[in-house]
Amino acid sequence: MLHALLFTIAVIVSGFTLGQILQFKYPQHQRTLSLLFTRIALVFAIPLSLFSAMWQLPDLDPSLLKLPIVGLLTIASGGVLAWIVAGKLKLNSEQKGALIPVGTFMNIGAVGSLCVYLFLGESGLALVPIYKLFEELIYFGVIFPMVRAMGSFDKGKRKPFWQDPILITSLSAVALGFLLNQLQIPRPDFMATVTSIAVPLGSFSLICSVGLVFKIARLSRWRNLGLGLAVSRMILCPLVAMASVWVFGLWNSLDGLVLQVAFLLACMPTGFMSVLPPVLFGLDQELANTGWFYSTLVFLFSLPLIMLVVSAL
Repeated sequence: MLHALLFTIAVIVSGFTLGQILQFKYPQHQRTLSLLFTRIALVFAIPLSLFSAMWQLPDLDPSLLKLPIVGLLTIASGGVLAWIVAGKLKLNSEQKGALIPVGTFMNIGAVGSLCVYLFLGESGLALVPIYKLFEELIYFGVIFPMVRAMGSFDKGKRKPFWQDPILITSLSAVALGFLLNQLQIPRPDFMATVTSIAVPLGSFSLICSVGLVFKIARLSRWRNLGLGLAVSRMILCPLVAMASVWVFGLWNSLDGLVLQVAFLLACMPTGFMSVLPPVLFGLDQELANTGWFYSTLVFLFSLPLIMLVVSAL
């Protein structure tokens, strides 16, 4: 477990650091490089790892159809928390619109997939796309339109979430892997090696893309808010996930693997997409950056405890 823990921290820290270095050395190309790393992760590495994991998945229990609802409730709980905090602090519209994505968006695709793969293996990784089935619907169907109305401007319109090429690529990879699994076509042995490379590559690339565009200065103004929300979210979301797993009768499903995956993914930090709405819609960019930074920091410091809990479940 120690090796996996150190490897996870190393991927996150080294990826972000490399992004910051590239931002400093090549400021004129930072957005181009960020887009390149993002595409490597979301169009190639992560779909490839999901395809491979789905191919080797054991027979699915029909009860796992409830797992996406667990993911939905867990993700939504972070958004509700941010909404309540914004109301209690009487934040203005642009600040509230920046805070809600910080509470809602979870880094399931990059950091979540890496942690699940390292600590729970390929069978656990294959449950990730099931858990996050409604993720795109919440983000692009609910949160983006909601916070767009709170911003001072809109620099562009997104396509409907079901037309998102990244979503289409991921779903296609999952569907193809599932099809090969159901046809009982043996997976070649080398695919296990492919997965072991694709998972950390996807995580590293996406985190590097964050480092390329993230401005680390001016994080003090919203420090208390960012830190407080991160800690509260780290407590609330896993509790919601565990309660949902229990209510839906999934506590012992796949020998406890479903519970472990749901708990682990509920502990993930704020996703990089939380800093996009402020750029697109004229919301408080400084608040969003601070929220993302402290959420990631709290996650890194909490990771040893998270791993102990997962191993005990």
